[in-house]
Amino acid sequence: MGRQFVGTPDYLAPEVLLGEIVPQSDLLPIGIILHLLITGQLPWTHTLRLNDGTVGSAAANRMYKVMRRELAALDWDDVPWP
Repeated sequence: MGRQFVGTPDYLAPEVLLGEIVPQSDLLPIGIILHLLITGQLPWTHTLRLNDGTVGSAAANRMYKVMRRELAALDWDDVPWP
């Protein structure tokens, strides 16, 4: 049986999907919640749904790539960021 992750995918740090968890992995979900409170929406324009929580699965890898691409595209000088 493979390793599993738990949590709502929209609130997971991308590295969790690949099983590369570090203490800083808990900071991104806090940022996502703050973003949601400030803007009323998640920072992702779209997310993939995962049928299982298997670390490193094909779906987890696809979601990882989408999340990394969207994080890299954020304009930190744009509203709501001062």
